[in-house]
Amino acid sequence: MFMKYTIRFRGLALMLLLLLPAAVQAQLVFSTNSGAITITGCSSSLANLVIPTSTNGFPVTSISALAFSGCSGLTSVAIPNSVTSIGYDVFSGCSGLTNIFVGAGNLNYASVGGVLFDKAMTKLVQYPVGLTNASYVIANSVTSIDDDAFDGCSSLNNVMIGNSVISIGDEAFYGCSGLTNMAMPNSVTSIGEATFEMCGLTSVTIPNSVTSIGGEAFVNCWRLTNIIVGAGNLNYASVGGVLFNKAMTLLVQYPAGLPYASYVIPNRVTSIGEYAFWSCSGVTNVTMGDSVTSIGDVAFAWCSGLTSVTLPNSVISIGEGTFAACSRLANVTIGNRVTSIGHQAFYDCLGLTSVTIPNTVTSIGNSAFDSCYGLTSVYFQGNAPTVDGQPGSSDGTVFLGESGTAYYLPGTMGWGASYGGWPTSGWYQAQPVILNSGIGWGGQSNRFGFTISWATNHSVIVQACTNLSHPVWTLLATNPLVSGTNYFSDPKETNYPTRFYRIQSP
Repeated sequence: MFMKYTIRFRGLALMLLLLLPAAVQAQLVFSTNSGAITITGCSSSLANLVIPTSTNGFPVTSISALAFSGCSGLTSVAIPNSVTSIGYDVFSGCSGLTNIFVGAGNLNYASVGGVLFDKAMTKLVQYPVGLTNASYVIANSVTSIDDDAFDGCSSLNNVMIGNSVISIGDEAFYGCSGLTNMAMPNSVTSIGEATFEMCGLTSVTIPNSVTSIGGEAFVNCWRLTNIIVGAGNLNYASVGGVLFNKAMTLLVQYPAGLPYASYVIPNRVTSIGEYAFWSCSGVTNVTMGDSVTSIGDVAFAWCSGLTSVTLPNSVISIGEGTFAACSRLANVTIGNRVTSIGHQAFYDCLGLTSVTIPNTVTSIGNSAFDSCYGLTSVYFQGNAPTVDGQPGSSDGTVFLGESGTAYYLPGTMGWGASYGGWPTSGWYQAQPVILNSGIGWGGQSNRFGFTISWATNHSVIVQACTNLSHPVWTLLATNPLVSGTNYFSDPKETNYPTRFYRIQSP
């Protein structure tokens, strides 16, 4: 009786499969190329999908990237033996998916417990996001975890990685909000980009074998308070739970869950990496040493508690979106060596009311101060910076969503009636200043020259000395300022080994 039942059941299943392609075909989107079918999409109402081996007389050989990303009702998928390639993020968005089945005859893929692997079981391709297991043990045969393999698996609390895994792909555990425990074996050499982004991890130990960690690897891990790196790792180090490169010249990641309001960046650090402090809402103040020269893209973005920033004179560049959405940021001091301010660098910094741009800045990215609704005045100490490489006098992209004035020093160049979407106006300071940039600055044909900026029709005294230790100042000229400026040059500068200048009002 048991044998008969089994035969009858298998016969019924075969009959259903023979009838299936026409029905499934209406719910699948596919394309034909060189006599083969590629599945490119499916109906959102489809729940249990058995992909046919062939349709319209052509074999089904591949599933394209994102093919089932819109199939929100999908709970199970059976992949036929004919499929030889599966694209990236095929199952993203299938929140109820609990089972991926691959027949034993498929030469390229396999499945165990509903989890998709390559045929050799060396690559874990996809863990179904709908599985409610709290723990999962990755088999020792696995050497790599594919990109997005566990993306969005919020039910997972603990993953044990087998001791053969070498690489963990980009966004492999992205959005695993319930994941609090992760043990990485010493076999792991690389961690991809955004691998653990938005995970619930509280502590991470990086083995000595790891040689590369992708950007955003631990971004938005709001519970993370400690990143541990063993002393034997040749590429990375950790101090106080903060991740650095081995030489301590690059700050890679500040854990978002650290409870400190203030942080002092070690003096050896020259670069603050991309996403380094992203969403560290508890940080109110960061002190940078004079060794820092560059701040990466979105390094402090969404640090909603950050109130004040002083960039030392060593900083040369501010990346794209570096301080974006730092809503409480009220005071910014930009060092006098910064040459570029990136796209959306201060986007949505609602607390800013005034900013001074040093004369070293030659370029500003578009929307650098977009949506800074409290910002009413920006003071430029030098020539008009370009906006995304173009003159900014009529460009409407630096300031968007707010109303204010761009002030410039008389005598500086490139200014028109407007800059970056704001009207411009002369900036008349309380005391005269020397413009240390632009045409005529410095040595000019056996003489030294500079432009003086102050108020229109005022006079300025220029004096010189040869020794600042014991200065004896000599009057060189009394210059009236026309339209707020006057150019001074000293033809006798070459007569002295050293010559110092000062200006003052009469």
